[in-house]
This record gives sequence, structure tokens and C-alpha cells, in this order.
Amino acid sequence: GGAAQAREPSGLWTDRYAPKSLDDLIGNAAAAKKVTDYLRAFAQGRAEKRAALLSGPPGIGKTTTAKLACKLAGLDAVEFNASDVRSKAAVKSAATDMADNRTLLEFGVA
Repeated sequence: GGAAQAREPSGLWTDRYAPKSLDDLIGNAAAAKKVTDYLRAFAQGRAEKRAALLSGPPGIGKTTTAKLACKLAGLDAVEFNASDVRSKAAVKSAATDMADNRTLLEFGVA
């Protein structure tokens, strides 16, 4: 017999080590909690506002926070490249397309 070889986990490094809870985030904890609380209220139909906007310089954790908050609220995150949706018409078209479609996650496929 030989020693078992260690296997490299599959997937992107950023996905493997992504935060699993708000406690895993470093910095901006209050903002991350606020986004998570809002999305939980939104998912339950209790949100006072119809949208959330995360803004700031590159690298501060906007995407990470948004993805984690969606996960914690039981929602699927849908991500757009900013260069693809720069106009009101493009945003409206993308939102309409999303509202008319279902994700594979809804069917338990993914």
C-alpha cells in the first residue's frame, strides 16, 4: 500500500474561502448586517424600500457582502457586469428577463 495522496479541492479559491457568516467578514460589519437585514425583510415582504444600492471603491467587499447577504436571506444572487447594464433601458430589460425566467436552483437541479 501507499500513502493516500491529498487532493486539491475543486472550484475557485475565492469560492472555497468565501465567508459563510457575517462573523467571517473583516471590516464593514455594520453595513453587511444592514444589507442582510434588509434582504431578509425583502424576502418576507416586509421591506419598506424596493431596492438596495451598494457603492464604494473597488475591493471593499461589495460583491462578497451582497452574495453572502443573499445566501443568508435565502435568495439567489444574480450578478451583472456593470459594463453590460449602464442605461435605464438595459437595467429594465435585464430585470424583465429575470422576472420572466427561473433559475436551475428553483428546480433543484444545480
